[in-house]
Amino acid sequence: MLTIHFTTQLDRAISYGESCFETVAAIDGALFDWPRHLARLATGCDRLAIPLKTRDLARITAAAEQAIGDHDHIIRLTISPGEAEWGLTSPAEAPRLWVQHQPRTPRPPARLISMEHPTGGHPIEAKFSSDYSMMLRHGGRTILQRGAMPLLWHHGRLCSAASANIALHHDGRWLTPDTEPGGVLPGVIRHHLVAAGLLHPCRCDRATLAACDAIVLLNSGALLQEVAAVDGRPLAPSPATAKLTTALHAIIREQRQ
Repeated sequence: MLTIHFTTQLDRAISYGESCFETVAAIDGALFDWPRHLARLATGCDRLAIPLKTRDLARITAAAEQAIGDHDHIIRLTISPGEAEWGLTSPAEAPRLWVQHQPRTPRPPARLISMEHPTGGHPIEAKFSSDYSMMLRHGGRTILQRGAMPLLWHHGRLCSAASANIALHHDGRWLTPDTEPGGVLPGVIRHHLVAAGLLHPCRCDRATLAACDAIVLLNSGALLQEVAAVDGRPLAPSPATAKLTTALHAIIREQRQ
């Protein structure tokens, strides 16, 4: 049911889409690679000219740690400039942080449907809420309502899924779209698999997708999620996916030691 609010002030995240966020996995009571997540969140705030001091970063860290539960959790931290009077030039009162958290549960295999990336020609340095809003209004909402995940392309070049990096198993290797041409977030899980030599960044096109025998999605929410179908083409479970999952869990254990 529609709710109605009357106000003289509004958070600039609502007024103008000024917010950035990070999703981090809490595994066995610890945040996985928190420094990398925090640095990317700070980059997003810098691009939006949201003033953060050193003590603010410490408070963000404390808030994320406070959200860690007894079991594995997913924690999302969203930062905006805060509330402001009406008008694009109206300054906000103070930055605001929202902390969401929930237990991390296994995700079923995903289905992917292709669409053009609305900002695929630009580098992606952080997670901006406005980018996701643009994707939704350019066709992503319809795909999600069909129970599938948007698969984002830019001029014939594969970028990512709507909320995850992607990896394709082709000719015995796992490939992942390169970040340099734009449209690809340098994800934390992706980073660790690339650093371990398990993922090979390269240009991925329609021919690469057609020839691959397995696809996985990578993000901090699911860690690694199998893909069951892409644009109507079914994909059978692959031993390569199981091997990559085992390797990722080994990396996570090593990072926590």
